[in-house]
Amino acid sequence: MKTKTMLASMTMLALVAGVAAAQVPAVVAGPRPPARVVDETGTLSAEDRAAIERLAESIRATTRADLQVVVIPTTAGAPPRTFATDLFNRWRLGNAERNDGLLLFVALADRRSEIILGDGIDTPATRAAAQGIMEGTMIPHFRAGRPGRAIIEGADRKSTRLNSSHEWISRMPSSA
Repeated sequence: MKTKTMLASMTMLALVAGVAAAQVPAVVAGPRPPARVVDETGTLSAEDRAAIERLAESIRATTRADLQVVVIPTTAGAPPRTFATDLFNRWRLGNAERNDGLLLFVALADRRSEIILGDGIDTPATRAAAQGIMEGTMIPHFRAGRPGRAIIEGADRKSTRLNSSHEWISRMPSSA
């Protein structure tokens, strides 16, 4: 009887693990896609995705930093900060020498979002700005049931902040 119970428990655990793994979109497990916006939930309209792409290009032109926005349904139980940081590193966001990547990550069903900064742009000022954007812009929109607005305005505010900040740009190596 114990063997059957143990076998049933192991089978249930394997099924639950399989379902959780299936919830994480394959795109985040693979190489970085060419688009700066990955929305596996359909939350962002085509216009919103295009606007974020333009913001990413503006950041690149002004500061050479690298913005990526990722929206997925869930991290399937992984801690969102760890998941986002692992994704940031696996996709090698930003220039390797400057370490100037920026990831705006959202796991909608988990009700979690993260802003991950590369070490080259991670200063007390940019960390405070990211926290302010999260608390003052993104979270209120999420709570009001406007996840698309939260994402687009969060990206816009971070873009504006990066484009106007010279503190971290001036200490970056000039090589591309």
